[in-house]
Amino acid sequence: TDKLIFIADVHLRCRTPESRTDADFLSTVLGKLTYVFEYARNNKIDRIGCAGDLGDLPTWSSRAVYAFVELLKSYSDIHFLCVAGNHDVPGSSAATLHASTLGVLDVADVLEVRNDGELFTRARKTTTTNRGINVYGYGFATAATKELLAGGTPQHLCDLDGQVSVGLVHAPVGPDDDRGVWKSVSAVKAK
Repeated sequence: TDKLIFIADVHLRCRTPESRTDADFLSTVLGKLTYVFEYARNNKIDRIGCAGDLGDLPTWSSRAVYAFVELLKSYSDIHFLCVAGNHDVPGSSAATLHASTLGVLDVADVLEVRNDGELFTRARKTTTTNRGINVYGYGFATAATKELLAGGTPQHLCDLDGQVSVGLVHAPVGPDDDRGVWKSVSAVKAK
């Protein structure tokens, strides 16, 4: 059978968030990613999908890019799929993917990004006995993502003739916009 691992909200960055005590936050995050990749390798899983916010900012430091690319090179037998989250692209718009580190990594074929209901194709499994799992990407605030969240079910996400399809989505869950309900770290510390 075809197997996948899904992760989300990695927020890869060098600077340690104020609310963390890690001496080297980048190493902590890379350690967690290494754990996921090792689990995948040990269990013969050849695809990992990230449902957005792989990075904490649209552009990463050279240290973070280098470390992440080295990690992926160490696991070249595992294909990394990703959709753009609001932290991954300038202006929280998947249309600006080209101006982000995630976009550069996609163009360089280090990982594969899909955003507007598109099929991830670079590592698609297709055999006569196991047609595999199709994965479609829905990045933050794209037209396809908005349609999906409004209750639409695209035909390609239906189980057709034994074919399984999965949508990898980065979006707030629920009917309300919750941007105004999150307290900043400084507000939490002030209590």
